[in-house]
Amino acid sequence: MLVECPRCGTPVNNDKSEAQCSNCGLRLKQDTVSKPIAIISDYFSELRTIIFSPTGYFRKMPGGLRGGRITRALGFAIATHWLGAVVGYFWRALGSGAFQGYFQRLVAFFAPDAGSIRQLGGDALKQSEVRDHLMNWFFGMGSVIADPFLTLASIFFTAVFVYIGARILVPSDRTSVTDITFESAVKIVAYGMSPSIFAVIPGLGTVISTVGIALVTIIGAREVYHIGTGRAVVIALFPKFLILGMILIGVLVFTASVLSFLFSFF
Repeated sequence: MLVECPRCGTPVNNDKSEAQCSNCGLRLKQDTVSKPIAIISDYFSELRTIIFSPTGYFRKMPGGLRGGRITRALGFAIATHWLGAVVGYFWRALGSGAFQGYFQRLVAFFAPDAGSIRQLGGDALKQSEVRDHLMNWFFGMGSVIADPFLTLASIFFTAVFVYIGARILVPSDRTSVTDITFESAVKIVAYGMSPSIFAVIPGLGTVISTVGIALVTIIGAREVYHIGTGRAVVIALFPKFLILGMILIGVLVFTASVLSFLFSFF
């Protein structure tokens, strides 16, 4: 029986107890594990492949260049980035002692007598003070709550410039130039965000994830558009180069204006 691969959409003969997609390599099992467990297992398997074998993954990118599946790529990126953000926030809050402070204040507020309150290291807080602390904690979580929306906006913003950069830099004599679509740019950026999971590492997690995202996105652009590493670097980092260029131009214009103003007095 032919079924559609849930990862890339390629038809797969699933008559056997375990079949494998010829395009992306996903193993399909017939009711051997529960669906939630299979989804989680497939997610981490794909995440591991993207991070540690990005070249092979992007050569058989799920859905191809024009095959759709943008929703899947976006969902994968949002889930990965959000997971990294949640655990990263937990480590930062734990390191700053925020959780301990909030816990002590809450226990102090609900403590049955003054003696137990003093043992916790402080006087009972007024209800309004506890409410203020809870609100501060809630808004401290604001970046985590907004993370999926910010990630989605970031993907589309970056993909626009990756698409423009690919249109400019991919040689026109390449047959692959016809495959430069906005869909492919979105997928490169979305799957390129896989190393954001490294934000779960305390301390250097943010640095590792940032460098990893850049490297995986560069490899993705190189493999998908069949170009050299140099062009791939410019395409993958095109938004950053553009922003940096605009800042540099602004600084030069401002400096020129200041110098012109100063020289007008001489």
